[in-house]
Amino acid sequence: METSVKLRPYQEMAVQAALPHDGFALFMEARTGKTITTLWLSSLWNCHQNLVICPKKALPVWKQEIALMGLDVNQFEIVSFETFRIHRLKFQQSWDLVIVDESHRIKDRKSQQTKAVWSLSRRAKKRLILSGSPTGFLGRPIGSPFPGDFKFCIDVTIVLALTPTTYSWGTMPQTC
Repeated sequence: METSVKLRPYQEMAVQAALPHDGFALFMEARTGKTITTLWLSSLWNCHQNLVICPKKALPVWKQEIALMGLDVNQFEIVSFETFRIHRLKFQQSWDLVIVDESHRIKDRKSQQTKAVWSLSRRAKKRLILSGSPTGFLGRPIGSPFPGDFKFCIDVTIVLALTPTTYSWGTMPQTC
């Protein structure tokens, strides 16, 4: 991929770990470059129809990072969790990649927001969930926030960057 944006070593490790998987979780500390890592993956996976579901405050960040990477902004539909929840039927199509930023917001199995994302994930070829606050997931056994019918849990590897110099990863239990 041609871009002037270079990955840091731990981002390169995350990209290499994610490439062979259809579903992947980037649980990296805030300000460690989850968005750039994700955009690299989208490009390397050759994804042209990308849906990003994120907090409203992150919408301009995603647009800025897409432009910085030199990617085609028209290949990305970027929506807030609230917009997605209200207009979810508009997004029920097949996607090359569904990205859920701040994915700790979809850990409650009973919420309408979580159910809408679960439904959508079944139509995606690739799935990425991101969180800069993974303690909501990692405070319990690693697989517990992902119910058996939650398609993000298929072939998901966790990459956790605790700091830009300390990182580790593990495999999500295959319960789907």
